[in-house]
Amino acid sequence: MHCSLPPDLQQFVDSTIAAGTYPDQSAVVTAAVQLLKREEEFRRAVQVGVEQLDRGEGIEYREDEFKRFIADLVRRADERRNSSRAKS
Repeated sequence: MHCSLPPDLQQFVDSTIAAGTYPDQSAVVTAAVQLLKREEEFRRAVQVGVEQLDRGEGIEYREDEFKRFIADLVRRADERRNSSRAKS
């Protein structure tokens, strides 16, 4: 595959390689496409959620339940981050 980028994006790619963030152009493009793929998957999931809400399938949360939910998400993210650091 061959692709051409506008000068500003090419400069960004070159700077990430020079900084050692990625080893080459292929790695930068791979990371960018993976990010785009995750974004599209997220958009589809949000659309499914919106459609569910439109059908009245939502769950109403009280503020205290929502705060507990967010705290649990943060705790699990911290655990995953700490676990991955321990493996490094």
